[in-house]
Amino acid sequence: MIEQLFVLLLVGFTYPIRAISKDDLLVVSVATNETDGYHRFIRSLNVYGYKYEIYGLGQSWKGGNIKYTSGGGQKINILRENLVRYKDDKTKLILFSDAYDVIFTQSPEVLLKKFETLQPARVVFGAEDFCWPDQNLQYDYPLVESNEKRFLNSGGFIGYASDIYEIISSKEKIDDDDDDQLFYTKIFLDETTRTKWSIVLDKRADIFMNLNGAADEIEIPVRDDEVYVHNSWTDSNPIVIHGNGPAKKALNYLSNYIARVWLPTSGCLQCKENVINLTKIEDQQQWPLVYIAVFIEYPTPFLREYFEKILNLTYPKNRLAIFIHNQVRKSEVEDDFFI
Repeated sequence: MIEQLFVLLLVGFTYPIRAISKDDLLVVSVATNETDGYHRFIRSLNVYGYKYEIYGLGQSWKGGNIKYTSGGGQKINILRENLVRYKDDKTKLILFSDAYDVIFTQSPEVLLKKFETLQPARVVFGAEDFCWPDQNLQYDYPLVESNEKRFLNSGGFIGYASDIYEIISSKEKIDDDDDDQLFYTKIFLDETTRTKWSIVLDKRADIFMNLNGAADEIEIPVRDDEVYVHNSWTDSNPIVIHGNGPAKKALNYLSNYIARVWLPTSGCLQCKENVINLTKIEDQQQWPLVYIAVFIEYPTPFLREYFEKILNLTYPKNRLAIFIHNQVRKSEVEDDFFI
């Protein structure tokens, strides 16, 4: 009985016994410039009420071209500089996410409940189907069930601030063009460090969904008049959707619906955001330039009527620009082609 009491007390001192509050959660990311993907990411955070901090804006990117090869060590160095203020905080939760190819889809409260189900783990990394960047390390990974993700992905992870800072500071020097995913992978595969920080992978994509190689697992059903992401393979509803690698197009498709962009009853909600009231701009030469792209990929009827509608738009013609991509032979469209 005394031994059992001692064990219970030890566990109580090791892990926080209070419930995790929304105020304990902070989303952090590294971005050196603002792109459309960045603004999409920020919008999703604002939609669901996340607290966040963005590091690195305005800095030069020296982390390599990670779109085509390994790299990204600069992200770790920027995190080190900015998370030092939280290095002793054992209650704050830090969620790191890439910025340019990520969308959040559910509230902080739901995310925290899912994190609690993964405890006693203190740090959780997203997982994927590919071992990158060193495929030889795949043999060192623990085995998983057939419908689980086996390999670490560093595009999203969550953990207590003190643990996160210790992890990113565990190597004395990291070059900006070193690979960040390889850095975290080696820490996870080392049983000593994996145990020290109680690191696990989100094998069933409960929080982090990495789309590369898994886009066909995704469904977007509707619940309570909101579109959400469901993984039919792992039977989970992930929150942080990451279009890693070549999965950017899959994320772009999802972005037309998720994060309250579109609702079945209200249609396109994002279309009503950041609207410009032209009645307040008297000088029409100051109206926004509208760029129209027309793609004619196969013989299409009623092209003349289509272009006439464009010509009849009640908008200053010198504030309209048009791009036409025509895959149809000229002889097939010359009668209908009209500008």
